[in-house]
Formats: sequence, structure tokens, C-alpha cells
Amino acid sequence: MAPEQGINAIVVASHAISGMQVGRIDKETTSNVGLISGGVATNIVPEQTNIKGEARSISPVKAKAQVDHMVEEINKAAEKFGATAAIDVEKEYDPINLAPDSLPVRIALQAAGNIGIKPFLGQTGGGSDANIFNGQGIACANLGIGMSKVHTTEEFISEENLVANAQFMVEIINTAQAIKE
Repeated sequence: MAPEQGINAIVVASHAISGMQVGRIDKETTSNVGLISGGVATNIVPEQTNIKGEARSISPVKAKAQVDHMVEEINKAAEKFGATAAIDVEKEYDPINLAPDSLPVRIALQAAGNIGIKPFLGQTGGGSDANIFNGQGIACANLGIGMSKVHTTEEFISEENLVANAQFMVEIINTAQAIKE
């Protein structure tokens, strides 16, 4: 009977998200808002909304700038509507920055060459256990596995690439063992 007496948290969240740069920010940086939830019924002004998103970058400076931008948009929307925002920013992992001559990269390159795989060295904004290991000081290369349409509802890997991955892993073990001896 009196929706004007409440602050619609979903509207506030919508304004915050609409002000955010999301998607591909630059060649090193991406951002996404992937989850939003709130409200309890269609006839009740929602007093709380939760937004979950992320920012990724090969550059820690750019990642921080993108997170700061997203936080700023949330705060601006909250201020505009007289709402409050509780924001929790959590760093999940550091980027991987291995030198081409580091041991894990040398092993992977040699193993790839041994079985006829043409390797490509590059960085992505992806996250994996390798990021966690490297962040703890354990040098670890992150290897692509030939997936297609990654992080879409159509993500897949061909049987050929799955078999090639298994062969590559066996060769990495054999190469590492030979280097160790």
C-alpha cells in the first residue's frame, strides 16, 4: 500500500550494475556481475539485494582499479537512493608470472616438443590452482587443455583433445623425471 516508503534494493543494485564497466575492459582485464538475488515476494519492496561479481587482470594494478570502479558504482547508487551498501571485496588469487626459462615452463615446452605439440606461451585472466600455488611461492605452469566456448553454456572439450591432454601429462612426468635424474 505504500511502496514509496521503502527503498527498493533491487533498483539500487540495478543502477549500480548499469554504471559498471563489465565484460572485456582491456586486453588484460575482464569484469563480470554473475549473481544477483534479493526480495521475498512480488508485493514487498525488497530491503536487501546481494550482488556477486568479479574483476580479473594480469595486472594487479588494473585489477584493483576495476574493483575500485565497481565499488564506487555501488556506493554512488546507494547514495542516490538513500540506501546503505555493505561491500566485501575478497582477493582470490594472484596472477601467474613465470619466466619462459623457469623450470615448469621448460619442462612443459620440452614435453610438448617431444610429442609434437606446438606450444604457445601467453597469459590469460583465468584462475586455477596454479595461481594459488604460485601465490604461495611454488612455481607452477597453467596449461591449456583445448576447451572450446569456455565459460559459456556450450563449453566442451573434444575427445581428441582429451586424449592429447593425457598423453601430454604422461610426457610431462617423463620429462620431469629425466631432468631430475
